[in-house]
Amino acid sequence: MGGVIEMSRGADFALRLFHSLFYLRHNGRRQEHLASLGLDLRDKRVLEVGAGVGDHTTFFVDRNCSVFALEARADNCEAFQVNFQMGQYKKPTSVQLLQGDLMSSYHKIPGTFDIVYCYGFLYHVADPAAA
Repeated sequence: MGGVIEMSRGADFALRLFHSLFYLRHNGRRQEHLASLGLDLRDKRVLEVGAGVGDHTTFFVDRNCSVFALEARADNCEAFQVNFQMGQYKKPTSVQLLQGDLMSSYHKIPGTFDIVYCYGFLYHVADPAAA
């Protein structure tokens, strides 16, 4: 299966936090809700804003989507990469990860997208109405 994956203390904390029973159940409910909407989510180009450690990214990868994930926190970006290694996504996935916030990184986001996904993101923004 694999050996020990080295990571920083911050990334380790992020994975432990986001993989606690509370967060796993919470994310499960979010994904159940999204799936219940009956939207055509297969084979889409997805921009995921506030990707965290990539738990929601896998929802789209499992539906053969191409995902461009944007995450501001370096520890979360590291944990994101570890999460994909631990999840044993052996086949090449069409996931790109960029560390940065939306306001200062929007010019680095390539092309257009079928879906912009920012579930659970707006409460991190100083002025959600403006976002």
